[in-house]
Amino acid sequence: LSYVGLSGGFGTVTIGKVWGAAYNHFGAIVDQALNYGSPGLTGNRDSSAVSYSVSVGNVSLQADAIMDQSRGKSRDGFAFGATLGGLMETGSIAIAYRENPGRDLRFNLDDDTAMTEMSSRSVAGNYGIGDMTVFLGYSEGMMEDGSCQVAAATDKKEDCHGESETKTTFAGVHGGVGDTGVNYVFTMRRVKTQGVGFRYSSFFNGVVADFLQSESTPWTLGLSRNLGGGATLNFEHGAG
Repeated sequence: LSYVGLSGGFGTVTIGKVWGAAYNHFGAIVDQALNYGSPGLTGNRDSSAVSYSVSVGNVSLQADAIMDQSRGKSRDGFAFGATLGGLMETGSIAIAYRENPGRDLRFNLDDDTAMTEMSSRSVAGNYGIGDMTVFLGYSEGMMEDGSCQVAAATDKKEDCHGESETKTTFAGVHGGVGDTGVNYVFTMRRVKTQGVGFRYSSFFNGVVADFLQSESTPWTLGLSRNLGGGATLNFEHGAG
């Protein structure tokens, strides 16, 4: 993280590398473990971003303009997140949308136009019951690599990414164990990806499609204990 900003009654404006709107809202609910897995499922940090955030009562908002010009042909991205708290006193719900900067992932297409489109939309909610908080979330992400169309049309002899869609369901619980000072977290996800990829086949002497499908259910169990003096002991185990 590296940014400068200005904060006042109007809200907060920051410029630089920041935690994105999708992570600060959707990720704040579903990403509770220290080592959770792929941050791309919840949104993460964005470079070259201009971000605006504001809170009014129980509503908090953040919007980001992502101006990533780090690679050849590219265009700006956009992210938005909103959280409504105070539902049934201890609950909240968040929504997020993220459109990554489109960019040409292939540097050998000469002057052919081939932009990669990536976007995601997410919703999550949590509810506190005593010292325990339960949460649920759902996210859909899409990726479309335009260079595949160029490869198919021009018979480029290289692979490209194709199109894919990832649907992820989040669930978990976290909280404290009485007056022991011990906190716990249990998170799990169901990640399902399907799509189509393209590659050049010398056998068929052309571009062929490979249909892709995968499914996994990773989970994490963690315990932590505040030892005082700024020290915390953490233990986490994950599988999947």
